[in-house]
Amino acid sequence: MLVEKEIRKLLADAYHRAALDSEADMRLVTDALETIRIPFMQEHAMNVWNSFTLNGTALDRPFIRSLLLQLRKQYQQALLQNITGEIQKGFEQSAVKGWEQFISLYTDALIYWNGEIFGPLCEYPFSFSSEKQLSVQQLKKLNRLVFESRWLDAESLYEWLMAQQGVNEAQRAAIHLVLGEIELFHQLRPDLALGHFQEAEKVLGKTSRVLRTYAEYYQKTGDVSQCREMINLAIANDDNDLENFLLMGDTYRDEGKLEIAEQWYRDAINVNFLKADPYVKVMSIYGDPAKYKEKGGEMGALLTTIESLEPETAYTNVVYNAYRDAGSLYSSNDMREEAQDCYRRAIELHTEWVTAYIDLGYALGIGKKYAESEKCFQTALEKDSSCYDALNGMAWLAEQSNDLGQAIEYNKQCLTVRPAAAAIINNNIGVLTGNMGDYAGSKNYYQLAIQSNPRVALYYTNLAYASEKLNDIDTAIKAYEQAITLEPFNAVYHNKLGNLYYSKGDFEHAKACYEHAAEQNGNVAVYYENLGLANFNLGRWSESAAAYEKAVALAPAWSAYNYIGINYYRLGENEKSVANYLRAIELEHSTPILYDNLGLAYDQLGKKEEAEKAFLNALKLEPENYTFLNRLGVFYSFNGDFEKALGYFTKAIQYGKGEAVLYANAALAYEKLHRWSETEDAYLKAIKAEPENDGYLNQLGVFLFNCGRYSDSINYYKRAIEISESSAVYWQNLGLSYSSLHDWPNAIVAYEKSASLAPTKDSFNLLGIAYYNSGEQDKAIDFYLKAIALSPQEAVLYNNLGLSYQSQNKFAEAEQAYQNSIRLDPQNYTYHYLLGVLYYNHGKHSEAIASYKMAIQYGKGEQVLFDNLALACMAAGRYSEARDVFKNEIKKAEKKDGVYNLIGLMHFNEQQLPDAIENYQKAIAINKDEPVYYTNLALAYRDSGKLAEAESAMKQAVQLNPSEENKQHLDQISDLISHESR
Repeated sequence: MLVEKEIRKLLADAYHRAALDSEADMRLVTDALETIRIPFMQEHAMNVWNSFTLNGTALDRPFIRSLLLQLRKQYQQALLQNITGEIQKGFEQSAVKGWEQFISLYTDALIYWNGEIFGPLCEYPFSFSSEKQLSVQQLKKLNRLVFESRWLDAESLYEWLMAQQGVNEAQRAAIHLVLGEIELFHQLRPDLALGHFQEAEKVLGKTSRVLRTYAEYYQKTGDVSQCREMINLAIANDDNDLENFLLMGDTYRDEGKLEIAEQWYRDAINVNFLKADPYVKVMSIYGDPAKYKEKGGEMGALLTTIESLEPETAYTNVVYNAYRDAGSLYSSNDMREEAQDCYRRAIELHTEWVTAYIDLGYALGIGKKYAESEKCFQTALEKDSSCYDALNGMAWLAEQSNDLGQAIEYNKQCLTVRPAAAAIINNNIGVLTGNMGDYAGSKNYYQLAIQSNPRVALYYTNLAYASEKLNDIDTAIKAYEQAITLEPFNAVYHNKLGNLYYSKGDFEHAKACYEHAAEQNGNVAVYYENLGLANFNLGRWSESAAAYEKAVALAPAWSAYNYIGINYYRLGENEKSVANYLRAIELEHSTPILYDNLGLAYDQLGKKEEAEKAFLNALKLEPENYTFLNRLGVFYSFNGDFEKALGYFTKAIQYGKGEAVLYANAALAYEKLHRWSETEDAYLKAIKAEPENDGYLNQLGVFLFNCGRYSDSINYYKRAIEISESSAVYWQNLGLSYSSLHDWPNAIVAYEKSASLAPTKDSFNLLGIAYYNSGEQDKAIDFYLKAIALSPQEAVLYNNLGLSYQSQNKFAEAEQAYQNSIRLDPQNYTYHYLLGVLYYNHGKHSEAIASYKMAIQYGKGEQVLFDNLALACMAAGRYSEARDVFKNEIKKAEKKDGVYNLIGLMHFNEQQLPDAIENYQKAIAINKDEPVYYTNLALAYRDSGKLAEAESAMKQAVQLNPSEENKQHLDQISDLISHESR
């Protein structure tokens, strides 16, 4: 646009001015001017001042800055003059040629944001036709909207411009980039934005500007890594393009890494210190609430620098927008007066523009100056009656005044002004409707917003919120899933979706969502806390603890330490559990549950004193908390101090408002203290409090069973079974009570039900015992064998099997069964004894003797063992051994009459009748009520020829036991006496 001669003259004039300045360092002047000489010759004229490197560190001196700013102004003036001249020449050729020249050069200026060119061009009195005059009016409107950053209003005009004759393909491609950014940042339609960027790339290739728009796309969709990769490619493509440095800084600012962001902005200043935009970005750092106290005081100086670099004219907006930005930053730090001053300064700069009025309206509204706020919005509407943002401000103001109905009406007016914004407006109405408590209506508006624009994640998340309020969790889940497809890297969405699944009890899906959230942003403690909670509910204690440990590494919190402690407690790692509870208590020493949990962990470690102290600390913080009172009761119960336990249970009952478990625990303490009536009463109160609690009914049944009240226990077992028919234990307990009453048919029914529910060795064994006592030995044997199949190493099962075989007179099978029981439990004297009985009954007296001797070895002096051994010795004719047994036994026997009787039998068998009579008499002297002793004595007298004594003894036997056998013996003796008298 400027020929080489013109550029040289501009540079020569700059050298001349510098030479006249006594403070100018000509070496630096030369460095600066020669740095820009080549770009002046080679770069696009509209963009030349953005295309070279002016190192701020080396060159930023007041005289250099002043010199270059004056040169820039002269350059722009010369450029505008040349452009208008070139267009005028076009019109001299033809109206068509003139228009094409105008529209092409205007578009060039617009796409390079050169307002000092595209603004004045629309005011220049070219020879436009009436039709083109209307088009110029459209361009003037577009100019104003661009200057005011009203991008949504400008969108349709950009599309109109693209269609104009004279706009070339490269210019259309550049407009695609602008439209894409409007879609991305304002319409919130990233996929449509991407389409525009791809169209631009087809024409422009991978220029710095194109690559940067892709970076913006990835930034908006949450893929920060890909965003930065694209920015680096853009910088490699053009390291003078400041916008790349600024965007990179923005990515770090968004992450809260303000120092890194500022460094990128400073790097941009060093690339070209004449540009104001980097200083605006630095101001955004200093105005951030995290930095404001430290750096906020420097914002004024930055604004002064910005004004010096970009002196405001009718066709520039840098300073205007800088003051608007400053106002927003002051507002975010609650510096309301300063914010309002900034907005007023912006208004002074451009009184006809509306955006600063709107900004001021919001600032005043936030300060509850509603009348002044409304005046600002109304002023904006007077200047532009179709200003969407001003109507939106009125809607906001109505909302602040809690006139939500009026706010909705203003939003509907917004819809008439900007139908293309239907999605945004319906979303706003959805929010307002929801705030009025009408979540069904709110949900409908969000669905309308989605219909208008299904590519905005926010609408789906709002729909999810309304659906959740309506308890429509499935719709809420689907909405968040759709939001995630649009913004897959948004950690917040993954976390929210996890919360929804968690609320449904679907902890597996919740866990997966929390894992995704943590993957996208590993610096948020709550994501790990939620992941820990999901794993906790899944019973995955190790994974839960690991997640919570990551959470506390990011943000120590007592609740997280508490959960870590609980997880380790569940894992049995109680030392770690205690350590984490103590950390929790360090952070929050007034929460009683922490002490309660600590007590449980100490108790598991066997540290009883520490456990007691912890439980008492919990109770000290909440002395009327029945849970803590109950906990101490349980603690003392397990440690055998039932009196103290009962005291705490009693207090717990006082504050527990009829909690059944408290009565049940008190019942256990009463039982241990042998306070039977109070035990039963406590169980009855527990049952009254929870009549459908089968556990308490069963516990009372067990208590009554242990008291020998079998019929009463049966009633409670039956009630427990009515509630929980599938409990094998209840059926088994019922069977035991029937067994104790020798009601074998009912016992069998109960045991069979128990075995069908839980086919265990115990259930089969009990069935075997019941059938044994019912005389059904085949069935008894069958169940004993089933029990043995499940537990082949349990000796008692073989013993029971042996009893059944023995009752069937199956010697070999019984012998094998008893031997198996002895093999498994060789020191159990009962098994040796029963084997001995088997041998004795089958005439295997020697084997019986050996078995009885083994029984005596382990039997701790049981008299019956000696008796049976003596009988076996006698049966084997081994009287000497029998005498030795009797000698030992007579010393130890508690019931010596039985021993004397056996000794008498031994002498009787040996026909040592006087000795037999003597021992029978000793037995009778000890126990005069045993008829068999008299019978044995009578028979000994008879064989000794002492028939009168025999008759007298036999009569006594008949008197005590008038059995047929005894009567026959008496008749025989009487006959002998009669015969002898004859």
